[in-house]
Amino acid sequence: MTRKENNTPAEKVLKDYGIEKILSKIIKKYKKEIISILFEKDGILLIVNSKSKEIYDYCKDIKIKFNVISFQNYLGKIISGDKNSYLNLSKSEILYDPGRFLDPLQELIEEGRVLTTDESLKKRFDGIKDYFKKIDMTKYKVLDNIYCAVLDLSQALLIEKHGIYCTQRETIKYLEKYFVKTGVLSKDDYGNVKNIILLFKKIEHKKRKMVSGKELDDLQKKAERYREKVISILENKK
Repeated sequence: MTRKENNTPAEKVLKDYGIEKILSKIIKKYKKEIISILFEKDGILLIVNSKSKEIYDYCKDIKIKFNVISFQNYLGKIISGDKNSYLNLSKSEILYDPGRFLDPLQELIEEGRVLTTDESLKKRFDGIKDYFKKIDMTKYKVLDNIYCAVLDLSQALLIEKHGIYCTQRETIKYLEKYFVKTGVLSKDDYGNVKNIILLFKKIEHKKRKMVSGKELDDLQKKAERYREKVISILENKK
């Protein structure tokens, strides 16, 4: 008979009630009929082949609580996805399982691969969290590209037209001074650039949440229009 490590609830019950010897007698007497034996909470569950009533009658006078279920019924509950069966199994200790029927099921439950179990639901929600994290990371990379594009374009304008090399903060200021106030850039173009730069910095420093996919698409279109405008200016076209 196999058990998990010492000092478990099953270990205490087996010792206090002398159940180990009783189980050994039951296994010896009904070895061909018993599929598995579990310790569930404060009782023993016997999964048997066919002689469930005979085994139950043999066990009913024992002080500790014995439950007997046919393998067919137990398997039916497992196949139908009975949540209570999975919950009990996940918290039970396997005392006897020569055919390793229960071990693989417990492993699947622990890995969260059995639908409707708490482990499965937790794993699924963890998976959803990871999925949204990946989405936000992808959005961040796209926004970073948009930010770098409008910043590089703006600094290229300042360098090419006025020989000004500046930081990101100064770029916004000089862009307004040399291109907006002179009418080379519209207030809308400038507003889009300023919004993209400041928005990226807020998200980068976690001062606001990531934009939606629709907002990101809109920012990309604005950045593309700005690129065309800058190319036009650099080529001296009105």
